[in-house]
Amino acid sequence: MSNKVQIHDNILTKEEYNQVSYYLLSGQDDACDRWRWNPTITGKGSKAGEGGQFCLGIFYMNEGIRHQDKQHWENLLPMMNGVWASDMRKGKEVLWLRIKANINPATCEHFQLGQFHVDMEFPCWTSIYYLNTNNGWTEFADGTKVDCVKNRLVTFPSEMEHVGFSCTDEQIRCVVNFNYIRHGDKY
Repeated sequence: MSNKVQIHDNILTKEEYNQVSYYLLSGQDDACDRWRWNPTITGKGSKAGEGGQFCLGIFYMNEGIRHQDKQHWENLLPMMNGVWASDMRKGKEVLWLRIKANINPATCEHFQLGQFHVDMEFPCWTSIYYLNTNNGWTEFADGTKVDCVKNRLVTFPSEMEHVGFSCTDEQIRCVVNFNYIRHGDKY
């Protein structure tokens, strides 16, 4: 495994995990009304037949926090604190750039979800939070693989190309992507 990829398991308490999971996946709250189908996964370079995904845009730096998004912040704060705490061990404060949730439906065979890509075109950090355990994974261009394990957070420099793979054993693969800058980092 690459030494640039950091894995933190059980990043949230059971109560925090249940709050986040319920909010995003239960079908009972506002979040479920805001999931949208995106016919491409990685945008540029996507080809027909590469599948699509449901996305929930939670925060984009250039848009700020919209009034209707305040509920997202409140319900997802435990997860954001988990990312922050994992980096605060290094004494860094976090500037959020983008937070986005993705749901990929199960497939009959493992399927590469788009192309290898970077989330941001400038130096920053990416963290992926896995909301459910399944047999999908995230793969990096150097061959490193990270399994989808419930309540796992994987963090890596934004310049590392990565791609997700679908699951075949559960109904969905659900992740939340965080892109952020750690104050004081020299890239």
